[in-house]
Amino acid sequence: MPIAKPTANVSLRRTMTAAVAAAGAAALLVANVNLALAQFEDIPPRDVYRERGRTRGNEVALCVNSAAMMASFDKALGEQIASRLLLTPKVIEIKTWHPTEALDYRIPLSFEEIYIEFAERCDGFMGFTLAQGYPSWLIITRPYLSTRVVLAATSPEFRKLADIPVNRPIGTRMLGGVDNQMIVYLQSLPEKSRWRRLPYFNNKMLLDRLLDRTVAAAFVWEPALYRATDGDPESKGINVIPPPFELSQTELGIGLRSNDAYLATTLGQAIDSLRADGTIDRLLVEHNLAAKSASAEKR
Repeated sequence: MPIAKPTANVSLRRTMTAAVAAAGAAALLVANVNLALAQFEDIPPRDVYRERGRTRGNEVALCVNSAAMMASFDKALGEQIASRLLLTPKVIEIKTWHPTEALDYRIPLSFEEIYIEFAERCDGFMGFTLAQGYPSWLIITRPYLSTRVVLAATSPEFRKLADIPVNRPIGTRMLGGVDNQMIVYLQSLPEKSRWRRLPYFNNKMLLDRLLDRTVAAAFVWEPALYRATDGDPESKGINVIPPPFELSQTELGIGLRSNDAYLATTLGQAIDSLRADGTIDRLLVEHNLAAKSASAEKR
């Protein structure tokens, strides 16, 4: 028995040491998993931003990309949304390090940068597309705008795509949904009946190439077409022709953090009201994002 006692103590110490090591390893594993999940969810490290706390109860802070084509419209709409909710609007213009593509809606910020803006300044951020692939901390309100791509041409002889000779190229916006649709459509045609597809990186380049006749027709985001022509494409010799397939739509809403789900619902109710009474249609025309003669049309 005197010999067995120290052996038992050694065994106990080994057991305790193993347990502590296992606990440490488990804690490290959890920390690594949480870090990996945070990185996967595009959440920046906690030490690179300061959480501002809640906006005052009578205010709503809505951020807009100040360099975007939609900036003036988004600012005006943000003020209308706040007014409809009897809140004081606090519209914040965000300046980005990355250039904003001309005549486009894409926000040139990473998810980490967007998260920091939410943490430090924004209750909501205007101009998010309703799409898949967002991190779980980001939610989007119901859309305040449903937009489409149109097929535009400069020759009055072209009334449909089939009127365009197959040796004349068709322009698209690179990496857009309609660009993918066009690729599939062309692949479905006999090789000798395929138009040449010329993709461009933004809508301005696309419209420039349409106007200088580099392309015979172009799939252009409709608000960009109206902004580039001051709301009157026909004055620039551009006419819209029917597409050969149904074009996908792009819907824009307000981005928020997922813990602001109640605010998202409240903003959505204001958006519904502004769409129903024609306020959003009026703002689109005022900011040259819709046809001047169609101010009363519902989008």
